[in-house]
Amino acid sequence: MDHIATADSLHGIRRGVIISLICTFVAVAGVRIYVLWDNRAETLERGRDRVQNLASLVADQLAYTVEMIDGSLLRISQLASQLKESGNDIELTAILERSHGTIRGINALTILNSVGEITHSTAPQIIGQSRADRPLYKTLLLHHQTDLVADAAYESKVSGQLLLPLGRRIRTAGGEFAGIVVATLELERLREFYRSFHVGQR
Repeated sequence: MDHIATADSLHGIRRGVIISLICTFVAVAGVRIYVLWDNRAETLERGRDRVQNLASLVADQLAYTVEMIDGSLLRISQLASQLKESGNDIELTAILERSHGTIRGINALTILNSVGEITHSTAPQIIGQSRADRPLYKTLLLHHQTDLVADAAYESKVSGQLLLPLGRRIRTAGGEFAGIVVATLELERLREFYRSFHVGQR
């Protein structure tokens, strides 16, 4: 009789231990799942913050590049207007060369006359060519734009790089159209900068 009671007692203890172990395992697993979920949420939040910071940095860098180009084009257009009035526009090439060296990412700086012919450029091989059919020239000719205007990007026949033309109007002292000054932004150089950001596969 005592032997049966002892067996039942041991069986009950075993069952209690097993139940305790199962409960402990479930509790530990639950805590672990909660911690993992919390870490996941925190990781996602950090990832979102990092992406937003990178997006802001890229936008600021692009805005800064465009502002630099616009400032240079404005100065060149004013100088070109003065030099054309004085009949001394031979200095324009030197002005373009100096400006070209100060702006990062620019493929070429070019001046077109009132009929859309290239008269000065840091890319000498294109001097004499016409750009009268380009939307940038037509927009600045017809709409009296005073602000920076962008054209559609195109592939350079010389380098094969994708270029984005940005231009400003050149005016005479009387406010008449005297041509445009164009900076071609080399998009590959911006892409090289963006590639330096390690954003991961996702």
